[in-house]
This record gives sequence, C-alpha cells and structure tokens, in this order.
Amino acid sequence: MKLVYMLFTLLFSSWAWAEKPAFEYAGLNIDTAEYDLRKRYPKSTFQITSEAKSYYVWVDKSEVNSGIYAIHLYRRQAYWSKEVESVKPALAEFKWLRLSLEKPYEFLGVKPKTWKDENYARNPSCKSILMVLSKKYGRPLVGDKNSEEGLENQGYTWSSGGENMVLNCFTLGGKGRSFAADITLSKPV
Repeated sequence: MKLVYMLFTLLFSSWAWAEKPAFEYAGLNIDTAEYDLRKRYPKSTFQITSEAKSYYVWVDKSEVNSGIYAIHLYRRQAYWSKEVESVKPALAEFKWLRLSLEKPYEFLGVKPKTWKDENYARNPSCKSILMVLSKKYGRPLVGDKNSEEGLENQGYTWSSGGENMVLNCFTLGGKGRSFAADITLSKPV
C-alpha cells in the first residue's frame, strides 16, 4: 500500500510540475497540436502545406470563437537572436501558432464600399485585444513601427522563458484607428 501511495504521489507531482505554456488566447497555446485543432474545429477546412509540419486551418463561420478566423501551426528553423535560458544565438528549431483575427470578406454581411471601410469591418481594434492581453500578462514590449504598402505596423511582445507572444497591429497610412491583425505564439523546441 505504501508503494502504491509513493508511486501515485510521484506521478501526480510530476504531472503537476510539468511545464505549462506561458501564453494562450481563446484556449489555444503553443502546445496546441493539429489533433486538438481538428477536434475543436471539425467543420473547418484544413490544409497541410508542402512544408513539413505546417498546417493551415480556415475556421468555419459556425465555429468562430474569440475572433479567430484562420490558424497557422508550423515548425521550422529560425535564428534565435537572444540568450534565453540555455538557448544561445544560433539556428534553432521553432514552433509557431499564428491566430489570424482578420474576418474573411465572405463573412461580412454588408460589403464595404472602400478599402478603409473594409479594414474597419474585418479587423478588431488593436486597443481591445491589447487590453485583454495586458490585463492577463502585464505590459508588453513595444516594437518599432514599420511601414509597408500604406500600412504602419506595430508589434507588442510578451516573453516568458523561451516563449513569446506577439500581437501584430496596423494603422492605415499611419493615421486613425489601430487594428489587430494576428497573435503569434512561438518558442524553440
């Protein structure tokens, strides 16, 4: 009986101390696997790309939750440029989970007349998503702004151990309301 108790205690304490992902959004985290996505989004469209270990999910309109419309789950090598717990600057295997917050044009009831109106209809405000994440994880590191094709991009990064979460936002022409484009979780494996 004492041996059973010791084994149970050892197994339970190992499970309880297992490393949990630092960040999550709408119940999805860096350890989310293709199997989990297929179970959660059974009506959605899945595509395996020609890249090994890369999956796209286009979320069915009936399964949209927390404004997530597409998911990209992938692994590949990337350069890890900073030292974080035993990870030295080098080429490393990473896994990513990118959650797209951009509503597909087909999901819009009333079709916008202008490109500007389309962005207002398709993307949530950056401020609303930033407030939710900041309340849960604290203040992010604010990245430099950069411009591309009339959009000014801004990233907000949270880090814990080797794991990162980045909220990518943009403004149209650098003016007006800031929109949330996606949330990307990453960590070396």
